[in-house]
Amino acid sequence: MLAIPISRDHMASHFTKAKTIALYDSHGAISQFDNPAIDPNAKSGCAAKKAMLNLIKRQGAKAIIVQNIGERMLGKLLSAGIAVYQGDYRQGIDQLRAQFAAGQLPLMDISQARVSLNHAKKGGCGGGCGCSGHDKAPSLLTAPEMAPESLRFNHFKSIN
Repeated sequence: MLAIPISRDHMASHFTKAKTIALYDSHGAISQFDNPAIDPNAKSGCAAKKAMLNLIKRQGAKAIIVQNIGERMLGKLLSAGIAVYQGDYRQGIDQLRAQFAAGQLPLMDISQARVSLNHAKKGGCGGGCGCSGHDKAPSLLTAPEMAPESLRFNHFKSIN
């Protein structure tokens, strides 16, 4: 089972901001769900994203195609045993599915995700977002000792 975040009849450019999550099997679309992470009547932030993750797991998705995804969500998907592939939102859904079936989409790893800036702004772990489980996917901003060498710095350069 394959999940694809959808907005405006294309793959959404950012995973958690998709309007809906579509599920596909080898024959085509089987269902589509509203994304609980953007529901204006639901909880927001980490709790809403957790609801999105739980929906995907309950539906039995084994793989997801995304364009952009935050490091924390990517880590949680990978920890749940869901493979995450990177596609281009400018391609049609059928083309993305065909590339996935042919093994042409690259598998993502945590180094390809976006830094979770909002998580760091809220104080990181213990910041009061209420989602629990923050220790599984630390932000590069809150755990600089874990940052790849290319992302580390020890001073700012002045601009004159």
